[in-house]
Amino acid sequence: KWLLLKCLRVGVFECSLTKSAKIAGLKVDPEAFSRAKAFLDSVEIKGDENESATPPSHYAYQPGFENPPTEHRLAAMGNVSRMFTGAPIDQLQSSVDWFIQRGGLPKWGEDGEDADLYYWYYGSLCVFQTEGEAQKTWNKAFNDVFRAHQCKSGENAGSLPVAGAYSREWGRVGQTALAILCSEICNWSGYRPLTRR
Repeated sequence: KWLLLKCLRVGVFECSLTKSAKIAGLKVDPEAFSRAKAFLDSVEIKGDENESATPPSHYAYQPGFENPPTEHRLAAMGNVSRMFTGAPIDQLQSSVDWFIQRGGLPKWGEDGEDADLYYWYYGSLCVFQTEGEAQKTWNKAFNDVFRAHQCKSGENAGSLPVAGAYSREWGRVGQTALAILCSEICNWSGYRPLTRR
């Protein structure tokens, strides 16, 4: 019933879970999608309609609570949520391009200071739904970073170092788990985008 829908972080989880339940054949109350769309409307920051027919949108964390340093991450979360609630991909492409321009493609930096698995996960999930050039470019950038910085030997072999945004909060296990989820999205050809089902 969307009782927890109070912020975009929770909203994106609920949108993906509801979409997955529908695909799995479970009974999903259509009101769940209506309420999700209403919440997304309440946090959407629309682009200038004078600039294009489909101006890019980005999203606040909560209604009235913008956070410019994380706007690229919030835009990825908001756009993938829109996709899961049925918005046409072609109407969101300018918004996908916007968050990639703001947040950039996955990159590590000299000492991992540019690593942001939180952004990379939602960015990967979002561009995967588009199945276009943005997806190919994003996937290559992620794969290059992941392969270059994955530990190759010792007791941490296979993991990613603790570096970048939020890595101290979730540690090596969380960093590596998110990297594996990104890798699955970027490399597994057996998956079909949720928006195509």
